[in-house]
Amino acid sequence: GVYTSEARDLARFLVRAGCSQESIGRVVSRITKLVGMSTNHAMSRRSVARALIEGGVASRIQLGLTISNDGATHKSVNYESRFVELKAPSYAKGETCSDAPKKARLISVASAISHTSESQVDGWRNEITNLADTFSHSPLAKRFGMSLDVDEFVKKLKGMHTDHANDQKKTYRIWQEWKRRHLLIIWI
Repeated sequence: GVYTSEARDLARFLVRAGCSQESIGRVVSRITKLVGMSTNHAMSRRSVARALIEGGVASRIQLGLTISNDGATHKSVNYESRFVELKAPSYAKGETCSDAPKKARLISVASAISHTSESQVDGWRNEITNLADTFSHSPLAKRFGMSLDVDEFVKKLKGMHTDHANDQKKTYRIWQEWKRRHLLIIWI
């Protein structure tokens, strides 16, 4: 069938929120039923894919960030290093962000209260808040009317590099839950 621009926009929004392309049709049908409306049929996975291409979401998803961290102890003091992996264009003529190679960038090395999963995630939250605040108040951001906020960082966070230790698996689960709750708050 033919879908309105609003329906295609809703499909793109739901994909960005984490809904699988295959589930979009059922989710939209359920939502419309809950608000007292009806639909003739559910949007197919193929229609959702077309809506994504139409909206350019595929290229925006490539701008995602991946984070990693590691800890060490030196003279009974815990230290955490934090890295982010992102597409970093060289700004050579004609290069776009989607063409750019991924680069790892050091965010910080700082002492930590402990090496628990909770402490690692709290450290990242503080670091993200500080980065967003520093950038948003910088002369560069002011000159070009730019800003960075925690919400934008969280939306672009697409993955996490870790080892297979149990504390890292727990850290990932805490991140996943925090991101899910944070995004729900943003979109409500």
